[in-house]
This record gives sequence, structure tokens and C-alpha cells, in this order.
Amino acid sequence: MYRDIVNNAIAFGAERWLMELRRIGERCGSAALEYMHFYDNGVITLPEGRRCVMKLAHQVLKEFSKNLTMSSKSDLPQYIADTDDSGVRFSIPKNRNLFLSNDPFIVIVASSVSLPLPSHTVFDFLRDPARRFEWDKFCDGNPWHEIAHISTGTHPNHYVSIIQPLVSPPKDGVKIIQECFIDPLGSYVVYSPLNTQELNMAINGHDLSNVSLIIPSGFLISEDSKSLSKDSKSRGSLLTVAFQMHMPAPLITNFESAADASNALMTTVVQSIKHALLSGSELK
Repeated sequence: MYRDIVNNAIAFGAERWLMELRRIGERCGSAALEYMHFYDNGVITLPEGRRCVMKLAHQVLKEFSKNLTMSSKSDLPQYIADTDDSGVRFSIPKNRNLFLSNDPFIVIVASSVSLPLPSHTVFDFLRDPARRFEWDKFCDGNPWHEIAHISTGTHPNHYVSIIQPLVSPPKDGVKIIQECFIDPLGSYVVYSPLNTQELNMAINGHDLSNVSLIIPSGFLISEDSKSLSKDSKSRGSLLTVAFQMHMPAPLITNFESAADASNALMTTVVQSIKHALLSGSELK
């Protein structure tokens, strides 16, 4: 699916490296500022708190990227739940005998899909907290909203945000830290749930870069190779979805059952995204 993008140097070529260097440079510049005209909704009042939240979001992004490796050289074995050509892949840690323990364990599951929509349309949908309930079962059918917003660059869609349910906000429950980025070659929306206490510590200026409870998930979006051609009249995109999730060990008795559970989750999420995008105004 990504062969042409890789072979044409779009994925790893010089232009990609230059854009990445620019992204990091703008991010460092934003973090160094003592004052920004607008960077949140009143939740983050200290410059040090802004920097700690940005650092925490960067750690989420790094963990997300590491999880996507899924290679034979990584410390995570690769398994493929692909009996029906779904293309779903999942990894689990090697470091303990998972199925002889009653403790929940983490599974990393990922898949890619082609969509007949431009990448910026997919990006706008996935970053919108008000529409998150259309694909995220964790939302329980309720819209979420942004309570803090930190710019990480010159583009208005380069930012870190903190989101929570619009109805009955949690007091000691879970909120989500999310980072969004877009450039001419692609975009990402990466997030992790964190409990309110941890996020409050970061907001108050405490460094949480070594926090061990980060569970990153997210989306990578790219124009497909045909859309990037100057002669192309149609616009399509490639979407890679990757989740990290807890699985209750008593319910997962072997690798096959873990594969089935991973496949079911990913299939549900991808179908929900496709349904929301292809049946909504985005295609009109």
C-alpha cells in the first residue's frame, strides 16, 4: 500500500527530513517562549506548565513511533491476525509468560486502509474532539471537548491539546492528551489517556517525561501516491491506525484469542471511521 510512497522518496527522502527538522525547530521555539498570546482556555497559566505538557506530548509521540516499528529487530515479537486478509498486525511483549499470569497485559495493534478522500479531510475529522465518539468506543457515545490548547508551530493545526467529555467531566477520571501535526506530505493525530492527577502535575510544571503509564495510540495520514502526482485529478489518502490497549489475561488464553480480539477491535474502529467519513458531508 505504501510501496510507491517509499520508492519515490516521499516517506524517507530529503524533503521529509527537512520538514521534520522544521517541525522540531518550531516546536523548540514555541516551548522557549515565556508568553504566548493564546495557547489555552485558561487551564494552563504557567509557562513551565506549558513546557511540561509539551514535553509529555512529545514522549507520547516517541512511544507511538516506537510501537509502530513491529520489526523482527525490536523487542516485540510480531504476530499477524490476517485470516480474512484484514491486514491487522499486533505485537505483545516478550518479557513474561503472558498466559500464565492474571495481570492484564498490553497489546499493540495496527492496520492501514485506503480512503477516497484527501488527507486533510481525514485529518480534520480525526482531530476533532466533538466527533471522537463516532469512532472511539471509550467515549460511550458522548462528544468530547478541548480544555487546553498549546501551539507547537506556525501552522494553526500544529498543537497539543487536552480533551475531556463534554458532559459530566471526570473529577478523578481519565482525560486525553493529544498532539496534531500536518504538512504537505502527511499528518498525524497521536494521543494517550492519562489520569487527571498526572495531567494536573504537568500543568503545574512538574516534569512527567519518565511517566510509565503512557499508552499511546493514533493515526498517520498520507496522500496516496496517485494524489501526489501533478497530473492527478482524484484525491485519495492512506490511513494507518495504531492502538495500544490493555487486555485482561483471564479472557485471553492463547495467541490466537489475542489475535482475534485485536482483529475485532481494529475492524470495528476502521469501519466506524469509514462509515463516518464516507456517509457524511465529507464526500459531498
